[in-house]
Amino acid sequence: MPSAPPPAAAELPAKEVAPVEAVPPAAPPATAEPQVASKPPAAPTPGESPSAVAGEKPPSINFAPGSSDLTDRARAELNKLAVRMQSSASLRLLLYAYAAGTEAQAEAARLLSFTRALNVRSYLISQGVSAERIGVRLMGNKVPGNLPADRVDPQFTTKEAPAPAEAQ
Repeated sequence: MPSAPPPAAAELPAKEVAPVEAVPPAAPPATAEPQVASKPPAAPTPGESPSAVAGEKPPSINFAPGSSDLTDRARAELNKLAVRMQSSASLRLLLYAYAAGTEAQAEAARLLSFTRALNVRSYLISQGVSAERIGVRLMGNKVPGNLPADRVDPQFTTKEAPAPAEAQ
């Protein structure tokens, strides 16, 4: 049995619709400060650390050639770094560790840079910095530019940053 066709629009019962009142847009408060757009922070240029962009670059922690022992001067710098880390819970620290060596000594240089990074990290932890806030990047003998090779470069960041291109 065929079904009946739908009723035409004219045959549908009319529904009552409540009238809609127009609401004028709200005026800004008279005491509102003008809004000023600001530029986002500058992105680091290649070879520039996030710390340098923020204007805060911790000093390098230098080591004697072939050594991973912290000097008194290194401990003094790390004490300052620990105080800075404790002053801001959002700060993170990346330790880029380097060691001198030729291509034939790359594995030994990487191991020495690892030991240096761990010594710096352990010292900072002993000074009250949470281990979860300290990252380590082993650079081995891949030293950029004419900088001293036997060092650890601490860099502030607010999130985990990728390692420099030389490490890959």
